[in-house]
Amino acid sequence: MKKTLLIIIYFLSSLLALNCDYCQNKIRNTYITHDSKSYHEECYDKNIALNCSICKNQIKGVYVTHDSKPCHIKCYDSYFAPKCNFCGLIIGANKIYNTKGDRKYHKKCFEQNILPKCSICKLPITGDFFNDSWGNSYHKSHDNFNCNSCGRIISQNTSNGGFQLLGNRAICTFCDSNAVKTNIEIENSRELVLLLLKKVGFLEISGDIPINIVNKKTICDLSVNRNCEDHEGLTHYKYTYDAVTNKKISIENKIYIIDYLHELNFASTLAHEYLHVWLNKNNIEYPKPIIEGFCNLGAALIYKNYSGKFSEVKLDQMFKNPDPNYGAGFRKMDTCLEKYGWKVLIDKMKNNDELLCFD
Repeated sequence: MKKTLLIIIYFLSSLLALNCDYCQNKIRNTYITHDSKSYHEECYDKNIALNCSICKNQIKGVYVTHDSKPCHIKCYDSYFAPKCNFCGLIIGANKIYNTKGDRKYHKKCFEQNILPKCSICKLPITGDFFNDSWGNSYHKSHDNFNCNSCGRIISQNTSNGGFQLLGNRAICTFCDSNAVKTNIEIENSRELVLLLLKKVGFLEISGDIPINIVNKKTICDLSVNRNCEDHEGLTHYKYTYDAVTNKKISIENKIYIIDYLHELNFASTLAHEYLHVWLNKNNIEYPKPIIEGFCNLGAALIYKNYSGKFSEVKLDQMFKNPDPNYGAGFRKMDTCLEKYGWKVLIDKMKNNDELLCFD
């Protein structure tokens, strides 16, 4: 603890002489007051004054205590002062320092080297902050957008920039540079998705279904009477019926996928929509949580076959999704897949069997 010893020296005439509170004799010249008492200078120096517990010399002015004993600041720094756990130098008795656990740091060392840095502005984070799925921490005061494809916070330092799109969407530069945009890229994605679906047992899915990349407004316009806020794809059906029997004789499917999706995000969305096509072709009817959960097994299949941070982040988002259909429904269907495997699950779905694993 740092303290200050105040010593006041007075000069008295013989007419106003006081008695020394130590020796009780008259004080006829200069004297010292301490704690409202008066002393001869010699009595004070020899009997009252504080002495440093280390060097034994008298303490005048500011001092510190160690184990309740007074010390000169320099003596304390030399013998007892802690050292910074970053730079190894002494943290002086009169210096402000920071602690983390049982470790001590100079204020500057702590702020520049120990505190987390904002991934956007690179300044130390001293208060509340956000984290994105990619390990970026940033001040709450930043109003940057997150990428709608990968979830990364968009800034020059975290994503090399990015831009906003219609429908309150934003895309980072990384995802834009890997987005599916051309017909050739669409067909490459289709080939990949159909190959993976065929490997797990979907053998009757057409490769001729039109795939269209559209903006958010088009997705929402096609999603009549449905919440389109989080939709990245949609399958549109057109049925043809026999004029006499009124039976369904053909189905025309079109797949729509939102623009500027990273290639893995695009393939995952396409796999989800292709399973909608398969369900519809086989006249499979289940409650929505089973339908959307099953289709999301196709989406997850893509990420599980392509390891990397992007797939890891997207799978984590799927398993944490709070939506009752796309989140909870998917997690229950994933349990069914673990129980039955793809072949048995596909057969059960085709037969519209009761899925006890979904309870």
